[in-house]
Amino acid sequence: MTDNYNDAWPTCLETFATLRVSCDGLGPGKVTETLKIEPTSIQERGARKPGYKELSDAWFYSSKGLVESRDTRRHIDFVLGAVAPRKVEMMQLTEMGCKIDISNYWVSATGHGGPQIDPEQMKILAEL
Repeated sequence: MTDNYNDAWPTCLETFATLRVSCDGLGPGKVTETLKIEPTSIQERGARKPGYKELSDAWFYSSKGLVESRDTRRHIDFVLGAVAPRKVEMMQLTEMGCKIDISNYWVSATGHGGPQIDPEQMKILAEL
């Protein structure tokens, strides 16, 4: 989407982006069926992690381990590239009561700097 990536982003040690679709009672399988995208991971209601209460249903699509770049924009583009063509389906999930968000994990290599997001990416996120 952007052509000015800096894959060796000097102030970043590690980064990835994750789209989360959380729908209690709907189940991750229904999200996969609706979006026609295989998740990179799922979380099923009732599962427990140490230190957490009961988890809710969630479907995840992440660039973690799939995109080799320290430029956050490339990771966001990876996620948006999968879901942007599915605006109608994303709206359907919202109408079914799903909460949808995207997060970015970013670790500073130097204690300075930070990730960027391009205006074009913000526009696509707003449209979704």
